[in-house]
Amino acid sequence: VCSSLKRRHSIGAGSSCRGLCDTVQVTSDLEKRKRLLEYQQKYDFEHREERREYQREYQRRYREEKRKQKSDEREENRKKDANEEEKEKRDLEEEKRILEARREKRRAYQKKYDAEHREKRREYNKTYEAKNKEKRSEQKKQYNLENREKILEYKRKHYSENQASISTKKKTYYQENIEAKRKYFREYFGKNRDKTREYRNKYRIESTQNLVDANKELIKEELEQFFSISLPADWYTITRTQFFAVNGFEGISETTKKAIRLPFLELLVRLYPDEIWKPELLLNVPQDTWKDPKKTRLYLEALEPELFIETK
Repeated sequence: VCSSLKRRHSIGAGSSCRGLCDTVQVTSDLEKRKRLLEYQQKYDFEHREERREYQREYQRRYREEKRKQKSDEREENRKKDANEEEKEKRDLEEEKRILEARREKRRAYQKKYDAEHREKRREYNKTYEAKNKEKRSEQKKQYNLENREKILEYKRKHYSENQASISTKKKTYYQENIEAKRKYFREYFGKNRDKTREYRNKYRIESTQNLVDANKELIKEELEQFFSISLPADWYTITRTQFFAVNGFEGISETTKKAIRLPFLELLVRLYPDEIWKPELLLNVPQDTWKDPKKTRLYLEALEPELFIETK
């Protein structure tokens, strides 16, 4: 009995069954593999739809898992970025707050320092100006002279040789562009009417103030003679109509007629700088004077001794 095949077979005397058993074993293995392969092919053919469906389901689940994983990663990155942005915003706000606190601290310190040293600085500036007044005036004169020489030299160099041609060019340019200039100025004044009116009023007031300061004695003498003023307190009896009647009088100079363009109180302050004027006692008060409760109260207090009243 062969121990490998577990069955009887005849062998010669003195020979071994090793080779025969090995051969039988190999053939049996090949047959087994062949049967297994056939079974596998049959099984695959019968279950190929199931396997395909399983593969599709597996791939679908795999794709869903990957997609979910990517979306989770994106969401996590978005939250992380949002947190970083919020952190940056908080850091910037904190830096701004710290800088603003430092600025406020510096401003407060500067205000305190300025308040403490204002008088000292004024005294220093006054003494410095007094010491260097002559020096500064000389420097200004020298600077003006140097610039004047430069301007004159430039004019001599560029305009003296071609003066006739330059003047003709200016005249032709002005004649060619006069209509355009007039149109431009009309449009500008139309658009900026309030601005131009304000500028003109400001210029008129400034020129009148300069005129009064330059001809103070003449204006004062003519007005006192016209209204028969002997004391500054007599101006309290002059009304508005009396004051503007100066324009129609021929004996008054043009300078005085221009001077009364100023408000009555301002003119008196400029003509009598040493006098203390009370606006509430004037018959010719400025516009909107009595809208101020303080001035109304001062006027009533001034009338107390005359009318025998008491104000509360």
